[in-house]
Amino acid sequence: MGRILRTLLYVILLLAVTIGVVALIEKKNSRPVKVVRRAPKSEDIISFKKMDAVSVDTVNPAMVRYFKGGKVGVAFSDGKAVSDAVFDNVDNFYDDVSVVNLDGKYGFMTIDSTYLVEPKYAMAYPFNNGYAVVIGENGKAGIINTNGEEVIKPEYYDNIGGFDMYGHALAINNSDNKKVVIDVKGNVIKDLSPKVEKKAEPKNAKAKVTKKDVKKAVGAVKIAPKAKAVKAEVKKLAVVATAANTANATTAAGANGVEVVAPSDEVE
Repeated sequence: MGRILRTLLYVILLLAVTIGVVALIEKKNSRPVKVVRRAPKSEDIISFKKMDAVSVDTVNPAMVRYFKGGKVGVAFSDGKAVSDAVFDNVDNFYDDVSVVNLDGKYGFMTIDSTYLVEPKYAMAYPFNNGYAVVIGENGKAGIINTNGEEVIKPEYYDNIGGFDMYGHALAINNSDNKKVVIDVKGNVIKDLSPKVEKKAEPKNAKAKVTKKDVKKAVGAVKIAPKAKAVKAEVKKLAVVATAANTANATTAAGANGVEVVAPSDEVE
């Protein structure tokens, strides 16, 4: 009896260990599941006669927008409901996805009433070649793919054009004066930014010495000694002239009986 109990305990212990290992493996391999929300829908079939107005989607004629109480809802052309009239606006369905505006926020809804992206952007534009431009609350542009993932976050560019068939788009950032071509991952393929010319810093003006200036300087050096000699000679002549004038004045005064004092004499 004791042997059977021991065996049974071993079996139970082995099962518990096995279950624990399996649980750990599953937890490790598990991925977070995206919670998918659907647009509100209270009716299965819409009676268009009861609506204020009806508009057929010009891109996908199978879809119809109907208006009630100032709001917009979506249904198939046979009346099968997609959503109630809760939106401020519903765009055309491009590739079965439409841009919707709910309470001033923009998002994306599919024809099965599933939100690809719930309304949260300041602006959103229809898909083009598998990608759509969105504008964040900060006014910056980003890009989402058909899975609703932000492949380029709305953080840097002020404007991003639609992607072409090669997956290239024009992106602009005004503050940095950037204008580039990017791919769907945000890599810069080509830089089209205007080149900014650097202004040359003014250099200190240096005096130019010409041959003429040199000749003038040499001439002044040669003339200088002669000028000194001429000045000395003029001074000498002035002294002689003064002496002669004094002598003449003395002679004339003696003739008249007047005593004359020369400029060089001291007067007491």
